[in-house]
Amino acid sequence: MSITYTKVHNRHDMIHKFCQFTLQTPRFQFHDTISIGFIEKGHCLAHVDSIRQLGPNTLVVIPAQYVHWCQPIDPLHWQYQMLFLEPKLMQSATHPMAIKLTTMQSQQLKNILHRLASGSQATQHAELNQLTTFLQHHTLNNVVDHTIPHQVDPRLTEAKSYIKTNYASPLSMPYLAHTVGMTQFHFTRLFKKYYHISPNKYLVNCRINHAQKQLLNANSQSMAAIATQNGFYDESHFNKLFKQYTGITPKHYQTQLNVKVVNHQQND
Repeated sequence: MSITYTKVHNRHDMIHKFCQFTLQTPRFQFHDTISIGFIEKGHCLAHVDSIRQLGPNTLVVIPAQYVHWCQPIDPLHWQYQMLFLEPKLMQSATHPMAIKLTTMQSQQLKNILHRLASGSQATQHAELNQLTTFLQHHTLNNVVDHTIPHQVDPRLTEAKSYIKTNYASPLSMPYLAHTVGMTQFHFTRLFKKYYHISPNKYLVNCRINHAQKQLLNANSQSMAAIATQNGFYDESHFNKLFKQYTGITPKHYQTQLNVKVVNHQQND
C-alpha cells in the first residue's frame, strides 16, 4: 500500500503522484491544478465527465477547480499515476474527460510521463509539449461541455468567492447563508446542486489546497502554524483532514517532496 508524491525537476508547479494498492475515502473534491491521470491496473467508480466505471489504460483529464471523485473497486489490484500541473503550463486542458486508450497509446503516454518525471530540466519543455500534443490528439473528439449553467443564483457565486477569499477565517454555514440572504438549509442545498459539493466541504478543500502550497515552501512554518493559518482548529485536525484528501499526512507530504524544514522549536 503506497501513495508517493514527487516534484518534477524540483518544480513546485509540477507534481507527480503514484498510488498503488491504496483505498482512500471517496469524496467530492477539486484541485487548483490541472490533473492528468492514467489508470494502469484495476477498476474504479468515478465521477469525471460522468459517473461510470473506469479500468486499465484509461486517460483522465481533470481541469483546475473541477469537482470530481474516485473509488477503487478492489484496492489490492489498483494502480494509477497522476500529474498535477499549474494551469499556466497547459491551458488547453479545459474540459473533464476519461478516455479508454489502446495498448499502444497507453505505452506512449507512460513513456511521456516517465521521460517528463525522470528526464533532464533541459528537455522538460519538449516533454510538456509532447504531453500537450498527445492530449489534444486523443481528446479532440471526447470534449463534453460541463460548465456550470448560466442560471446560477448570483448569491451562490458571491458566497463561493467569499469562501475562496476568506478560507482562513472561522466561517460558519449560518453566517455564510445569512450573508447572502438565505436560510442555511436553502443555501446548502442550492450550493451543492450547482457546484456538486457542499459549502462546508468547499471551504475545507480550499484550506487543504492552500496548505499544500505552503508545505512546498522550504522555509515553511511549523505544522501547528500552518494549521491555524489555514483555518484548522489545531495540528491534529489539520493532519486528519489533510490525510483524507491526499492519502498521507502533511509531514509525510512535505518529506516526500524533499522540502527541508526549518526547526521551529524554541530552545529552553
